[in-house]
Amino acid sequence: MVASFVTAGGAAVRASAIILAFHSSPPEKAEVAENVKIAKKVADNPIDGGEPNLMAGNVSNSNIWEKGNNKSQDEVHRMFSEMVDWAVDEGADMLIGETFYYAEEAYRALEIMKKTGLPCVVTIAPMAENIMRDGVSIVDTCKELEQRGADVVGMNCFRGPATMLPYLKEIRAVSYTHLTLPTKRIV
Repeated sequence: MVASFVTAGGAAVRASAIILAFHSSPPEKAEVAENVKIAKKVADNPIDGGEPNLMAGNVSNSNIWEKGNNKSQDEVHRMFSEMVDWAVDEGADMLIGETFYYAEEAYRALEIMKKTGLPCVVTIAPMAENIMRDGVSIVDTCKELEQRGADVVGMNCFRGPATMLPYLKEIRAVSYTHLTLPTKRIV
């Protein structure tokens, strides 16, 4: 599947470390770590023999983050740190943090990712209330991510273009970073 993505024209191979593996036994964690190795191998060995692709390490929302719950937040920090370490150990060229419902969880992911010195992309996924689950506005979340050092900010495909584009225009008006669009392009 990873090779098919590259064949279809993908410029970066994403190594998804599925977060559910952190609540399971060590052999399944090893399988997730193996995914990172596979992504790097595919990125470095293009099928057409052309230039190598980028390999992006990936972290996403944890589904256990709770506002004001230090225990859950510490567990998320541990999980994100481990996923980022796997990506760095396997030679990731960049890191992606995605699908965050809580602004604070996105900030925590970025904090961990920035320690690597790699370029960092962070996308958020606000629910239908058009605000992050911890009460921070969509635009303010992206502004804060930029101020904390994200190289690219935006919203991911959790929502359709019609509900995302108005916010992306607002984000673009206050942000100097690159911005992700629903088409997966960067402006």
